[in-house]
Amino acid sequence: MAKSKNNKKNKLTAKQKAFAVAYTDKTNAKTFNNALQSAIAAGYSKKSANHVTTRLLACAGIVDEIHQINKARAAKIGHNLAEALALLRSDYANLATAAASGNIAAIQARTAIVRELNDIVGLHKQRHIDETVEQRELSESEQAEARRLAYIRLTQSA
Repeated sequence: MAKSKNNKKNKLTAKQKAFAVAYTDKTNAKTFNNALQSAIAAGYSKKSANHVTTRLLACAGIVDEIHQINKARAAKIGHNLAEALALLRSDYANLATAAASGNIAAIQARTAIVRELNDIVGLHKQRHIDETVEQRELSESEQAEARRLAYIRLTQSA
């Protein structure tokens, strides 16, 4: 019975998954990095959303889900990084004349491109940090081997 409780704790509900997706959805300015709006979008009532957000962001499963979503996005961007950057730079340059003449839509589009470029850079940096951390972590078998070798050295020097 303890195992079934443990599995329930590790699995996210549909609302919790929806919260993580809304919270990381960069295409939705209302919910992106906004816990209250993400909770409401996920189906929590407006009354309970204020209280639920703290628990949602403190839940290890949800934090892990958010991290996994961001990691997948970073990997996708990393795969097409040069292409995405070239396309965004081209779009930015093409809007220069319209923006200089005061075209509000062109200014907004250029602002959105700058934000996207910043997001790409941020995700690329996060992916690099994640890879560095993963490289530093030893697997359980490597840790066991390191402990075994340390024990041998200790017993030989004694």
